[in-house]
Amino acid sequence: MPARSPVFRAMLRQKEMTEKQEGIVEMTDVSAEALEHLLAFIYTGGITTNRTSGTKDLWVKLLPELVYMADKVRIDLFII
Repeated sequence: MPARSPVFRAMLRQKEMTEKQEGIVEMTDVSAEALEHLLAFIYTGGITTNRTSGTKDLWVKLLPELVYMADKVRIDLFII
C-alpha cells in the first residue's frame, strides 16, 4: 500500500502516526465492498468483478466510492 499511495506511506511509516503505532488503518466512511476493490486495485493494478455481479453493475454501484477513496489516499485509478 505505501508504494501506491503517499497517504498510506505516511500513515504506515511515520512512527508518530496512530496507524503505524497500532498497525491498523481504519476507513469508516466507505463500504467494505468498495474498500475490498480498492485494495485489490492497489495490489493488482486492476479492478475485478465476481460472478454474481457484472462489470457495469459494479461500476455503477462502486465508482463514486472508488473515486472518493482514490482521491482521499491519492491513488491514480485512471491513466488516460
